[in-house]
Amino acid sequence: MLCCAGHQASLLLFALLSVSSLLLVDGSHQDQEFGEAVGSRILQTNPDAHEVHCSRERSRAAWEAIDEYLMPFVEKEKYELPSKCRLRPDNDMFREQEQHKIHFDINEWHCGFCKKAFRAEKFIDQHFENRHKNLVDNLVANTTV
Repeated sequence: MLCCAGHQASLLLFALLSVSSLLLVDGSHQDQEFGEAVGSRILQTNPDAHEVHCSRERSRAAWEAIDEYLMPFVEKEKYELPSKCRLRPDNDMFREQEQHKIHFDINEWHCGFCKKAFRAEKFIDQHFENRHKNLVDNLVANTTV
């Protein structure tokens, strides 16, 4: 039974990496390769891959799946994600803005940067795009290969 669970976890990792590469790169290039290092397992990125940035909504959905299904597996198997890996939470271009969304009630959102209030998440997303876009631009400039 344990062997079967390990096989299922490997299949899950493969499926999530496949989906993430479709979201992040041109379909004709593979973004992730597995490499072995002494004493640790490292996921390596392909620096020649072509980038395609997805929308904030698609990014949010992808990160929910990554956080729920992939990261526990990465931690359990002691994978070490390289600093430039797009699956590293630090490299999520929307992460800082997402962390500054304050959700008080079903129809009450506040911006953690300027404290402005909104009635729906889509409006605070638009606010971030219009008023705090520099935070996304700075991260993209710092992580571009």
